[in-house]
Amino acid sequence: MIIEYISESTFVFKTSLGTKILTNPTKEIYNTVFKNSSIDIVTFSNAYSEYNDTKFIKSTFSPVVNCGDYSFRDVKIKGITSFQDTYKGHLRGENIIFSYFFDNINITHLGYLGHIPSKEQLSLLGNIDILLIPIGGNFTINGKTAFEIINLIKPKISIPMLYKSPSSSSLDTIDKFLIYVDSCYKINDNVLEINNSSFPSENVILLKSLL
Repeated sequence: MIIEYISESTFVFKTSLGTKILTNPTKEIYNTVFKNSSIDIVTFSNAYSEYNDTKFIKSTFSPVVNCGDYSFRDVKIKGITSFQDTYKGHLRGENIIFSYFFDNINITHLGYLGHIPSKEQLSLLGNIDILLIPIGGNFTINGKTAFEIINLIKPKISIPMLYKSPSSSSLDTIDKFLIYVDSCYKINDNVLEINNSSFPSENVILLKSLL
């Protein structure tokens, strides 16, 4: 399977059978990178106005915008309710945590999570192999809380997202997360290839944003 980091919270996963999954594309990102691409499944973690209009998406299956259990070809998806703040969504609204099951791997994308998941939420997510976790603060958890969640979940690898970049200048820098991490494998590319029998030895992997 292949994980490709595009920007912010947007990733592409490609299964061993060729199914392509796209997470949280803005209209700008979609038109810049994917307008002429073949995408099978698209998921959206939040209800920001820029994500509400999914008419610009061209995919094999209808975009997934709600919690629940889904099955597409060789992919199973579970979406569970969470929040973008520590006040049960009263400040910034709800967030959907998505787990994607394919190639005997569980990839969990925390979306715009703003709190530490409860025991009930973690139980619903199951054993997580790859964790995609926001670290930039401001409208998600910050680096310190992200590190606490990683220690709580103990995934095989964690990939940080939603930190300061040219397109997200208001977020914390990656350094405010890395001060809590013993080691980090920085890849000078936005693509990571993994199979179930050969996970990287590093716990945290930093992919380079495409945009």
